[in-house]
Amino acid sequence: MISENYGDIKKCKPPTLENIEFQSKLNTLLKKVEWLETEVRRLKSLTKPRKTKSDTLEYLNNCDSGLTPLFGMDEFTNMLSDASCVHREIQFKENKILDIVRTLIQRKVEEGRQKYAEQDSSVYNNALPLISYEYHKNAAFYFEEKTQKWSLVSNELFVKLVRIIHLAIIRECSRWKNEHSRVTDTIMSEVDSTVHNRLTKEKEAEYETMIQRLCNVNITSSSNLAKIKTMIYEELNEEHSD
Repeated sequence: MISENYGDIKKCKPPTLENIEFQSKLNTLLKKVEWLETEVRRLKSLTKPRKTKSDTLEYLNNCDSGLTPLFGMDEFTNMLSDASCVHREIQFKENKILDIVRTLIQRKVEEGRQKYAEQDSSVYNNALPLISYEYHKNAAFYFEEKTQKWSLVSNELFVKLVRIIHLAIIRECSRWKNEHSRVTDTIMSEVDSTVHNRLTKEKEAEYETMIQRLCNVNITSSSNLAKIKTMIYEELNEEHSD
């Protein structure tokens, strides 16, 4: 076996000087191409005209007779108030409140876009009543049903949405507790009181940990609001960024 391997090693030819020089030139060329691509992107960002929020509102309210979403804000808010889609995720101790919020937002946005993709009405030309764009880093726009116009999302409206999401998660934690209480009661008839008490204490401890992780949190602190705003706006602009 050793002699066979040695024979294979002898068959491997060392790289020639020409190959080494070619590889060196190729690496240099690739680095130059990468630099040029970076420079082109930088120059484009400098020459691209900046769009103001007024420009964006003008576009939203007038393009194609105005952008009309499939969902109104009330309906989309109702979607956000149902956190059953994260029922499984709330159980895992490594998931903090912002992890659950991100998952909930992603799934609700995806749900809205999926329903929009399935409809064939010519009335609607957008999925959601919320839109953000990459050139407006800290701004989003929403469709106001009363006026049938797009407006800038105010801080008050944003905080309201965040609180709705948080309350939905809190309700889901309560639902988890009720479900596991029923399971524990069912087990009680099949095991002795010592085992039942141990199981009850384990579930109570698990629920208490869940409450500390997800409910007893200042969701509207400036730090959390900034992070959630980034989450929501990134998720919303995925479909609309230029």
